[in-house]
Amino acid sequence: MDAIHQPVTCRWVDSPALALARARAAHPGRDVLLLREGVTLDEPASRRLLAAWRDGDWDVLSPLDGRWPLGEDADAAAWTFGEHLAFAWNDWSAECSLWRGDDSRGLDKPDAPAPGRRGLLPCVQVGAATTRSDEAPAPVRALQARLATGGRRLRPGRPVLLHVLHAWGGGAERFVRDLMQADQSREHLVLVARGDRDRAPFGRRLCLHADLDAPPLQAWALAAPIPDCMASSAEVEAVMTALREQWGIGAVLVSSLVGHSLDVLRSGLPTALCAHDLFPAWPLLHDARDPTNAPFDQATLARLLGEPGAEALFPTRDAGTWWALRQALFETLATHDVQLVAPSEFARDRARALAPALADRPWRVIEHGLAPWPDATAATTSPTRDDDAPLRVLVPGRINGAKGSELLDRLVEQLPDQVELVLLGTGPRGERYRGRRGVHLKHDYARETLPQWVAALAPDIALLPSTVPETWSYTLSEMWALGLPVLCAELGAPAARVRATGAGWLLPADAAVFAGKLAALAGDRASLAAARARVPATQPGLGGMAEAWRQALATVSPSLHLPPADALATARLDLAEQLATARVRLENLATELDTARGELDRRADWAYALQAEVGQVRKQLALSEQARLALKAELQARIAGLDQKLADAYGYYQRDCNDLARQRDVALAQRDATQQALARIETSLAWRLGRR
Repeated sequence: MDAIHQPVTCRWVDSPALALARARAAHPGRDVLLLREGVTLDEPASRRLLAAWRDGDWDVLSPLDGRWPLGEDADAAAWTFGEHLAFAWNDWSAECSLWRGDDSRGLDKPDAPAPGRRGLLPCVQVGAATTRSDEAPAPVRALQARLATGGRRLRPGRPVLLHVLHAWGGGAERFVRDLMQADQSREHLVLVARGDRDRAPFGRRLCLHADLDAPPLQAWALAAPIPDCMASSAEVEAVMTALREQWGIGAVLVSSLVGHSLDVLRSGLPTALCAHDLFPAWPLLHDARDPTNAPFDQATLARLLGEPGAEALFPTRDAGTWWALRQALFETLATHDVQLVAPSEFARDRARALAPALADRPWRVIEHGLAPWPDATAATTSPTRDDDAPLRVLVPGRINGAKGSELLDRLVEQLPDQVELVLLGTGPRGERYRGRRGVHLKHDYARETLPQWVAALAPDIALLPSTVPETWSYTLSEMWALGLPVLCAELGAPAARVRATGAGWLLPADAAVFAGKLAALAGDRASLAAARARVPATQPGLGGMAEAWRQALATVSPSLHLPPADALATARLDLAEQLATARVRLENLATELDTARGELDRRADWAYALQAEVGQVRKQLALSEQARLALKAELQARIAGLDQKLADAYGYYQRDCNDLARQRDVALAQRDATQQALARIETSLAWRLGRR
């Protein structure tokens, strides 16, 4: 059966079995689709059902029906979270089922058993939800457990684009997320290579995601992990084959080969390689040398790998191994006609110069778009601080080695007095700058809140401290979108973009030069205003980027294969259910932990505020006590002064009193003497005679 034709309606009264018997009688030898009246089997669902029917020797095959409700968009839930295999089952669906035409198995009797080879296809769901409570079979329990973990649902029947990515985040992951959001014409899956705590081997597991913020739909632990990158891997090849056949992959877009083998470029499907970097053609990702005037040959690679302190990101240290992988990459790109795409002209030109084998191949340049801000009114800002305030320099995003900390480590040592750095979103690595003069620090922020942060901080410029040749720089796009001119090194695509617009300053990657320029800008507000006026008014959007990628990488419609589950797949069901259930439990515990942390933080904030208030009161009391003591001392001094003055006055009084007493005594003595003399005169004969 290659297609489901317009059905012949056979209404029944007694049972589905009777309708089946009548259909077989009317069309002997033909396979029969048994579909209850009112139940819809659309084209995408019928395509999956027929693929499983073709790939398995089933007597009867049933999709999921409404007895196990999957919520809204039930078929999308089944396609996204259900196994893409058909499993043996001890029942069949009266809502929808496919029957082998040459075996009635006694179904002309209403109570007859169903055929022996009965299958259940858990990636298709038809029919409305019912109130039945039958015990769900293992594939359904696994589906329901995965469904509980959440995540985006794929729309059945749409073309599917498979992204190939590493687990490091950064610009490559952001590009994938943006394209998944913007390209609504097809569905997107992401195959992510993961290690343990992002350490080598980087390809220990391959994880398939429909939503990068949700648990993987499938995961494969590789028996032979990939340390960094390999020319071939039988396990990766098998994974790519299974994905192509069971998920209907129509094209492959490789954004990183870290943790993968070159088999991801050999799927036989339309394939593109987005050159976010030149790995594995050149494994020294932070090599800032210019390939137009510096050698990038095997001997140079051997020398650089052998130097003390050489970049040790990847475990392979043998230049010969890397060179053989490089040649295998070039051969694979040519043999399988892989489309080469660069996010900037700089990235394309650097790739051509570094690897002459890539120079003769056709390239496309598709610039990365910038997702709009949730609040369009916050998309631009301008300084609101006083003109005599220090030059405020915003340093946005993560810093790691040559991606920022190497330059910042030296810059903070010689930061001019009239300059302050605001490190926003550095992550834990920014802790090394805490407490440094002129440096303010915030580890993390959500991207959608960046406009609010910039508006609140009112920086004069942005500093991009990376000293590696970036192939695009989302950070530059964001700073320009927020109206900020930038200061960056004369390297990579950011330098080319600044040079083309004049919306910033380019300097040698030397901290002393950066410090000198910041000091000059602190006193030159006119230059700041002129650079701000040259900031591009708009940035490339996601819609244009998505359309360019649709033209660069068309999606085909491959044949879908949904074979019967083997013993390993059947054994995996219980583990999948347990894992999904454990994830839900962990999510619940994480939520409880976040709630508890929030409550603890609230209480800690309350305690901190109370402690601060107590401290203020104590400080005020201490100040009051000091004031009281000071007043007491002042009063004591004043009293002592008054006592001294009183003592002095009393002394003066005593002295004067003594003088007066002496004068009195003298006067009294003089009086007495005078009186005695007068008395003598009065009694003297001469006086008496004189009176006569």
